[in-house]
Amino acid sequence: MNPLNRHNQRWYLLLTLCALSLQLHASALQPFAAEYELYRGNSHIGKAKFDLAYEDGIWTWQTVTRPVGFYRLLTKKKPFEETRMRPASQQLQLLLHRKGDDPQKTASESAYFDHEKGLIYYHEDKKNRQLQLPADIFNYHSIHLLYPHMLDEGLTQQDIMFYKNGKLSKSQVRLDRQHELTRDGDKLIVDRLTQSFNGKKNKMIYYYQSGSVVPVKIEQLKPGKAVNVLWRISYQ
Repeated sequence: MNPLNRHNQRWYLLLTLCALSLQLHASALQPFAAEYELYRGNSHIGKAKFDLAYEDGIWTWQTVTRPVGFYRLLTKKKPFEETRMRPASQQLQLLLHRKGDDPQKTASESAYFDHEKGLIYYHEDKKNRQLQLPADIFNYHSIHLLYPHMLDEGLTQQDIMFYKNGKLSKSQVRLDRQHELTRDGDKLIVDRLTQSFNGKKNKMIYYYQSGSVVPVKIEQLKPGKAVNVLWRISYQ
């Protein structure tokens, strides 16, 4: 057999196993509801709720944030994001992404992922755009599925294509095991997933326990700005 053909076959087998792993994690998902406290620097500015629901073959992950305390006087907005996904032959595929200022109102931004035509149809106000749809793509909801996948495959790093605000970018994720996290004097042993973006110094950091896709903590780091932090306070 041609050595090049053997090399291609090995890569094909590896990609197939990775896709199968994501598929198995998709089938093992369970609906949940989790609540978080939102901090900007040292200020408690809001509460967020993460919900994952399943109905008629569709997984829906929704995040809703509402202001608290003094910040309720500054804004009445309740920003939300929603991602709908479906189990496919190889993995959980993005179908629809919506975001806006209130979950009870029409979304101000949406994206439809057409896997048959290989296109993303993006709409914001009066703007419409089409993007090429990569074979594997993640957003801020589906990225949580990478954690159990990387655990099972023994991966410490992975390159991904990432969707945000009508744009695609190359992103890298790094998994660090057995990281010590402290909150209110208590020490937690967690796994840390750090996401970086090509050409940017911004980072997202997710902290998980025991293979769960429901993060214990999320940090958003932007140079020159206060760190945004979500701490999980309940989970069911």
